[in-house]
Amino acid sequence: MLHPLAFTCILTIVAMVASYCLGGAYGRAGMAASLIIGLGFFVAFRMQSTNRTYESDSDGVCKKAISKRRETSSCVDGALMQSDPCIYVELIDGRRDLGTPFVLCNRGGGDAHEVQINPISLTVGYTTFKKISVISGGGMKERLPDIESNGVYGNHNFTTVLFHEWMLRTNLMRSDLSVHGTVTYSDSSKNNWFETSFEVIFYPFEQNAPSEWGDRVKMVEATTCEIRRLSKSESEQIL
Repeated sequence: MLHPLAFTCILTIVAMVASYCLGGAYGRAGMAASLIIGLGFFVAFRMQSTNRTYESDSDGVCKKAISKRRETSSCVDGALMQSDPCIYVELIDGRRDLGTPFVLCNRGGGDAHEVQINPISLTVGYTTFKKISVISGGGMKERLPDIESNGVYGNHNFTTVLFHEWMLRTNLMRSDLSVHGTVTYSDSSKNNWFETSFEVIFYPFEQNAPSEWGDRVKMVEATTCEIRRLSKSESEQIL
């Protein structure tokens, strides 16, 4: 099938030739008009194609480019219902003064209560997160990590901590570092509890990092979100 941009170019050329040959005294003017119209369609199509590579969250708080290399995958347990809360985890690159925000998006039909990113224990430090009382269905909230470490990495800069963790764990021999994390939460009844497990991938080398947020290289991202309903015994351990 002919690409729309190629079709627009061909149609413009045909219109220009027809205008010049059949337009008589106004042939050149018709040819110029055909060129302008063709360029207008070309620009409009390019803008529409560019806009499709971006998606907005439900609150319109932020826009992010769709990953050109790796999408955050989702594996939802079959026992979940549409009315259940479903928390997905995204990370904002930590190269900013505030640190490395963990973004929790509730893509389920019900509200998520008592949302807790569980502590992440690393060789170079211990990371905890403040609990979120509720994230409404379709909503999202951020949490900065609170980092306890002997090194001077910044109280909330998880990206820098991962860099030092990568140096200690891999002896600079690997091109990335994977760290496991979990989030627990309940529905509005507080009787049903759920867990989202995810992987945080750190890329120390720009050439290996996925390109997101336009052309900016993203050194850290959350991937492989898997959601499951906890058993009664597992739920009792949280309570």
